[in-house]
Amino acid sequence: MPKGAVEETRAATRAVLLREKIRTLEVQAADFQGRPRDDAKGLLCLRDEVEEELSDLERIGLDLRPERTRVKTVDNILVRKAAALERVLGAQGGFAQVRQEINPPEAHWWWFLDDYLAERRRKRAIRFIVTVVVVAVLLIGANYVLNRFFGLDPQARQARNYLTGAEQALVTGNYDEAIEQYRRAIEAQPDLAEAYVGLGVLYELRGQEREAQEALAQAQALIPERIDYLLALARSYSSVGKNDKALQAANDAVELDPQSAQALLIRGGVYEAMGNKQAALTDYDRAATLAQEQGQDALYVLARMRLGMLLQTGVGGPGGSTGGGF
Repeated sequence: MPKGAVEETRAATRAVLLREKIRTLEVQAADFQGRPRDDAKGLLCLRDEVEEELSDLERIGLDLRPERTRVKTVDNILVRKAAALERVLGAQGGFAQVRQEINPPEAHWWWFLDDYLAERRRKRAIRFIVTVVVVAVLLIGANYVLNRFFGLDPQARQARNYLTGAEQALVTGNYDEAIEQYRRAIEAQPDLAEAYVGLGVLYELRGQEREAQEALAQAQALIPERIDYLLALARSYSSVGKNDKALQAANDAVELDPQSAQALLIRGGVYEAMGNKQAALTDYDRAATLAQEQGQDALYVLARMRLGMLLQTGVGGPGGSTGGGF
């Protein structure tokens, strides 16, 4: 048999074995919970083997696009189940311990899923700050006036409680509960614009376009100033991780009023959640300056706090270079 034919036969045999490994990888990735730790570690080692074989066969000219597609599906499962995989490995030291044992190359990202989880949790914490802390600070003055001079009737207080419940549900990712809390808030106070905004964004997230449009239209009708609607929309999008849409709304708000400290503060939070730290620093710094000039003490304190916290991560000051760390 000619040498070329022998090589083709060997490559074809290796491709068959590779597909069998990919099939095993698919099965293990779909159901690794409840298995011994070594099975979880074995899953990651098998992913190594598949990657090495894929790369080697691609180098000799085999078209393995279907196999790459299958492996990409497995990778998506690993990312989606990163927290569960971390729990399975946790009893024996977690990802850090198995990395010491295996010493994988940095390109094999599946051994570093704990870093991905840490970053995701950091961004969730940022969204919590943007969604809850900012809203709380901005409402301090309004709530004081309402309670001091007019008081809140029992229905309005109950509506605010439901609104708080919705925000707490968003932080934990329980969108069904958030929708229910928003609905109750609207039942208690039909003119509560914030609840309509949150409801509209969640409906949009679930693909309920008609309901989303109706809720957001109602919110716009209840909020007199366009900029206030845009900022409420930016906060709601940010709270569910839709940072591209949050940024669009925040940009529109800044364009409407470049001197709005509130708009710059919220946009800075969106930039930070997106990992654009330099832009976040610039917005926080500008928001603090404007808030101080305009006598908005609560906003000034919050902007300075966010600026300081971000600087502590090792990022250069506004207009400067980026340092190390996340």
